[in-house]
Amino acid sequence: MSLRRLNSSALSQALSKVIPPLVLGVSAWGAATPALALDLLTNGGFEADAGPLQSPDPVTGWTTQEAGLLGGVAVLSDLAAPGSGHSTVGAQQGTHYALLDLSQPGYAVLAQSFTIGAAGVAAGQLTYGLFASSFAGMSPPGLALDKGLDYENADAMLSVRVDILKPGASLLSTASADIVRSFQPTVDFAGSDATPATYTAYSHALGATDLLAGQTYTLRFAAAGNAGQALVGIDNVALNVSAVPEPATWGLMAAGLLLVAGRARRSRPQRPSSTSTVRSQA
Repeated sequence: MSLRRLNSSALSQALSKVIPPLVLGVSAWGAATPALALDLLTNGGFEADAGPLQSPDPVTGWTTQEAGLLGGVAVLSDLAAPGSGHSTVGAQQGTHYALLDLSQPGYAVLAQSFTIGAAGVAAGQLTYGLFASSFAGMSPPGLALDKGLDYENADAMLSVRVDILKPGASLLSTASADIVRSFQPTVDFAGSDATPATYTAYSHALGATDLLAGQTYTLRFAAAGNAGQALVGIDNVALNVSAVPEPATWGLMAAGLLLVAGRARRSRPQRPSSTSTVRSQA
């Protein structure tokens, strides 16, 4: 058998037929693939206000609620909590950060509502930086972590939580029927002014069934306690979502891929016949 050399011009012609529709198909696929590009939250870095702010001062984009004699919700650039006086690491990024400062038995809530568009979302990603430290000199099981926001509970308790609340839910509700998703941050139970707790970067994936089209939800950061002082620092909060692709986008993707398949089939080289013609010589 003899080896056939691949004709470079024939190869170029074949590729010129396949590559343009292939690029079209890939482009259409990219257009139809969701990109987490839209942040539904406002002032997630807490830089919109000059500060320092101490509740009940308004925080741009956010709602605050608190109970207790001292402390509450603050937005600041300082390294000292305004209520308890304990040291912090400051902002995770930029200048300002939010602080839930539990100086006495009580609770502090920082929340923001957001609305999902009529088309819905394909996926979402909730990200934030958070540190939490307790100065109670106690740790579980002596310090209960499952008492919700009921700081008047008879048990020594500390609750630090991040929740997405369903439409219409109270800012203080911890009932499962009112919560879409709930997340439990890590708490440093050996709070120290000499070595303040540092931020942990959290990331939580959300699906289309978590965030329904046309609904308004609330992102809540909350802390409650009755057994000593505690701090919760929050920064760089974002809820990035991808919109559901429109039908026209899916159609473009399908057309591009079909074109790729058709061109590839037409440019496929034909196999030579298995039979040969024998010429007779006179």
